[in-house]
Amino acid sequence: MNQSSFILITGASGMVGGVLGRRFQADGFRKVLTPRRSELNLCDAVSTEPYFLKHRPEFAFLMAAKVGGIAANVADPVGSLSENLSIAANGLSACHRFGVQKSVLLGSSCIYPRLCPQPIQTYRHVLNVSF
Repeated sequence: MNQSSFILITGASGMVGGVLGRRFQADGFRKVLTPRRSELNLCDAVSTEPYFLKHRPEFAFLMAAKVGGIAANVADPVGSLSENLSIAANGLSACHRFGVQKSVLLGSSCIYPRLCPQPIQTYRHVLNVSF
């Protein structure tokens, strides 16, 4: 990745995506794409294609998610799960179809069961990325 690479950050108005976008820009990256949901709705597989076709990101940081906290997840667990699965599946599928070189999908620790063994094991060594 270099400073002229097209970098896509979904969820850039959120906490993690916002910090990531500002960091790339501060580090001199000139082609950082931070679409709002009105530009790129990852819940809709059909609407993702024109965006990827037009912008052709080389790297993607998929930070978009439906968030609302524990109370919202308890009130509508299937709605939150369904929307977040759609966002992840459609984003990763578009990355694959349009030849994105590398993609990162962020998942919250709140998606794991309460009694999940700690620390949660990751697969960083498989992806060959560092955090």
